[in-house]
Formats: sequence, structure tokens, C-alpha cells
Amino acid sequence: MFFFEKVSRVLDKYIIHFKGLRQGKHLFEFVVENAFFEQFPEGEITKGTLKVSVLLQKHSSMLELSFSIIGNVEIPCDRCLKPMSLPLTYEGDLVVKFSQITDDSSDELWVLSENEHELKLAHYIYESICLSMPIQRYHGMEGTDKDACDKNMLGRISQVDETKRKTDPRWDKLSELLS
Repeated sequence: MFFFEKVSRVLDKYIIHFKGLRQGKHLFEFVVENAFFEQFPEGEITKGTLKVSVLLQKHSSMLELSFSIIGNVEIPCDRCLKPMSLPLTYEGDLVVKFSQITDDSSDELWVLSENEHELKLAHYIYESICLSMPIQRYHGMEGTDKDACDKNMLGRISQVDETKRKTDPRWDKLSELLS
């Protein structure tokens, strides 16, 4: 029981209570730090510091949110597995509509019950950070230090590559048959 209370307190920082807001624009700012990423142990991000700005435009029947996320996350390098700090930026929009029938089948459109009074944004923020990361992540990309890659690991990789290139001479005769 204690674990769930701790999780909810950490992620409660990323809730916007919109019911009492007047129509118009409202700016919300959040800081995402290590405690946030600890709540998502299945992910590969271990640490990070990011600033999240949310511009909420409240209308009578819907909410429009514009997200801006900027900062750094720590992830393992795809080449050497050594942790690296990767700069990230994200810009995205979310529309929230109200209806008696809720629907969460779209990432850019949330449909909430008319009785809802708050937006829980922690998972949306986490997914946005994860989706803003490049597919390949290694030292030397996007302003990271190329020389920070573990030289010992890179040496081992090149040894394995050399071993794969060497073929058994018995197979060389068979490859001649294909030519």
C-alpha cells in the first residue's frame, strides 16, 4: 500500500485542475527529474532533467494543450552501453473534449467524461519524452561527446566483427559453385 501512495505523490505534480479555470489561456510549467523516471522502471531512461511548459487554452466544450519539453535524459549508449546524456526537445498538441462516452483510442485527442475536473499528464509527458528520442542513440550524436564511448567495449566489438568476417575455408569451395 505504501508503494502506491509514494507513486501517486510523485506523479500528482503533473496534474492540471481545469474545472475552476476561466476560459482563455493558462500557462503551466513542470520540472521532470529523476524521481519522475523512477516511476517508470520498465523504460530505458534512468535519469533526466527536463522543463515542461503546457499552454492550456480553455473553451466551453474542450481544452487545447500545447506542450514544449526541453532538457536532457540519461540513457545507455547503443554502441558501448555506457550511460550518456542526450539533449531532447519536444513540441506537441493535445485536444481534450468532453462527452458522456469516454474514448482513449487517440494520442492527440482525449475524450473525458463531463464530470472530470483534472488532467493527469504524467504518462503523456513520459510517452512524449520517449517518442522524442532518436531511434539510434550513441556517443557523438546531437551534441554528445564522441570520445566518451567506452574504448574497451568498442575494441571488443571490432574483434567480434573480425571473427565474423573470417570464413571456414571448407565453405569457400562451396561459394565458388554459386559463381
